[in-house]
Amino acid sequence: MSEPVCVNTDYWKKSSSGNGVLDYAGQRPVVDVIKDVKQVLATIVHEDGYTAKENVEWISDMTEYEEGSDRLFPKGEPFAVMMEGGSEGYLIRIFAYSRSNNCAKLAIAIKYLSDRKFCYRIAETLNEALANGSYFPMEPPK
Repeated sequence: MSEPVCVNTDYWKKSSSGNGVLDYAGQRPVVDVIKDVKQVLATIVHEDGYTAKENVEWISDMTEYEEGSDRLFPKGEPFAVMMEGGSEGYLIRIFAYSRSNNCAKLAIAIKYLSDRKFCYRIAETLNEALANGSYFPMEPPK
């Protein structure tokens, strides 16, 4: 059985207690999370044969609103939503929901000029990959 497709937004390391527990080790840079997102997009194939990665109009790490491209993915529970793109197309936005302040912070936006059903499928697949990231944690780089 192959490994599930994952998008990890944070790092976890084995606890020093040695009991198999994992300790939170920090957030991943948004640019690294976007690399994982692009890998997921490459697995989603439209009925016309192109992938979601090939069909994307643009992906934004939202740094036009914040300083620096080394920004970390916001801490919280990640989720993706699909919505109308304003004047044309559709946006898929990836947020992190913080229970402590009951707020969702936008981390990544993806623009498509594709059909609605395909964009819903992209958002659904990204949500599954984000959830898998919680079940298959990533160790911090050494």
